[in-house]
Amino acid sequence: MQVVRNPRGAVTPPSECRRIQTIKSREVPESKKRFIEGSVHRNSKTGDERSKKVKKLAVMVIAGAVAGLLLFPQVASAAPPTFGLKVGVNLSNLNGSDVATFESEFGPMKSKIGFCGGGYMVFALSKGMAIQVEALYTQKGSRFDMDVDGETVVLHWNEDYIEIPVLFKYTFETKGNIKPVLFAGPSVALKMSAKLKASFQGTSEDIDIPGFQSSDIGLVFGGGIDIGPRIRVDLRYTMGLTKLIEIEGQTGNLKNGVFSLMVGYSLK
Repeated sequence: MQVVRNPRGAVTPPSECRRIQTIKSREVPESKKRFIEGSVHRNSKTGDERSKKVKKLAVMVIAGAVAGLLLFPQVASAAPPTFGLKVGVNLSNLNGSDVATFESEFGPMKSKIGFCGGGYMVFALSKGMAIQVEALYTQKGSRFDMDVDGETVVLHWNEDYIEIPVLFKYTFETKGNIKPVLFAGPSVALKMSAKLKASFQGTSEDIDIPGFQSSDIGLVFGGGIDIGPRIRVDLRYTMGLTKLIEIEGQTGNLKNGVFSLMVGYSLK
């Protein structure tokens, strides 16, 4: 793509650029990578310290809960744990003060639809109370529709993770087979890949997002229903706490936000 760069290396507005050629030649503009690198900024010590404390607390809660359940199952419950499989769909987006900067360069941001699925184990604590540990493959990210001389180039911000939520779950007792459920807890997501993919007229090319963090700490909130002893349906929101990009000690204020709708089946 023939572009005009300003002093900080970012792409000038589309109206000042020539008609797009790069996507047709299956080449991602180097300026997009340089823009991401130039968009990060230094955060205050207070913000960094607060973020580190929250992440450390979430990791400690997850590690303590998992260790306790695995090493001392008889304390967690007299009944054996139940386990099952679940599958669903994500509606994800990016949050943070740097979103407006990215939109000014790439165009309006839109939500991304992705897959999520995996397994879970439930450890009963007392009547109605339980801890649910999950291991999920989940797709997050967003997309930008960039207009270049009347042509739309779609930039996909794709993130793939293995995510481990540890949820404190409460099931309301009812007379019927349908029981409402509420849950909340921390999660740790381990990055599998993070790429920026440009698509135009059936051709595409991608690059690794520079400086992308290897993990994402989050908080999960949600509810659902248990239908009989086997079927589980839940709707949740995962609020990312990790600033996703860090380059040479500078961080970009972009965080994940994901709504998930999942259906599960208990195998035991």
